[in-house]
Amino acid sequence: MDLRKIVLVDDKKAFRQSFKLLLRKVGGSEVVAEYASGEEFLQSLSEDFCADIIFISFEISGLSGVETVKRALKKKPGLVIIAMSLSGEKIYVDSMINAGARGFLLKFSDNFSILETVVRHPSAEIFYSSEINPGGNLKHSDTIPVLLIDDNESSLFISEYILRNEDFQVIPYHSAVDALNFALKTAAPRLVVTDYLMPEISGMEFSVKLRQIPDYKDVPLLMLSTEVNREIKKKAEKCGIDMVLKKPFHAKDLVTAAETLIFEKKS
Repeated sequence: MDLRKIVLVDDKKAFRQSFKLLLRKVGGSEVVAEYASGEEFLQSLSEDFCADIIFISFEISGLSGVETVKRALKKKPGLVIIAMSLSGEKIYVDSMINAGARGFLLKFSDNFSILETVVRHPSAEIFYSSEINPGGNLKHSDTIPVLLIDDNESSLFISEYILRNEDFQVIPYHSAVDALNFALKTAAPRLVVTDYLMPEISGMEFSVKLRQIPDYKDVPLLMLSTEVNREIKKKAEKCGIDMVLKKPFHAKDLVTAAETLIFEKKS
């Protein structure tokens, strides 16, 4: 059998590298192109474009994964597209499948077996990671989705690691603007965690804009800041922020703050 031609569309280079290693272990395919944005991928869809399977991230920055799938299939209806995501929330799964994706894989799931099937028979059925129940949410987990925004890659990694270690489903963003675009298109998670000082807009500005989105009006909001004083807390409260946590923090402090806001915050 000829090798399946694979295209990856994901803005995280590290993830693309790890996914390529997994595909190499599965065998039977070769990655012929990689794109860091939906716009870049769509521009590549010329008449001579050739790929057997395209893997597209739901959380990709810029043009959303859902919109990328819709536009790609409008240009080339025969494409086989598999969605990938950090979260298995039903609304995310449904939005990608309804857009025309042929499957939905969780990025941190054990996808080896399902990828073997996808590579052998890419058009045979709708493919899901084992944890996903197409009729509901995750089969084996009631983990809580958290939207996390921090422009500092190290800080983002640390916060994400801490929360994932406590079985939260983390949806990470380096850009507050990209996170707002995400919020405009998706149902609210159970918690939003944002850094204070960011280059595009501050955590406070982000929070004000987030509160203007109807679905995010009451979602608990935690801000991380290297400086915490009475004035910052007062401004944060006016911006709709429920709690400010000082950086650096111990892992248990972040987890406690998250659990307090999720389970104790009054609607």
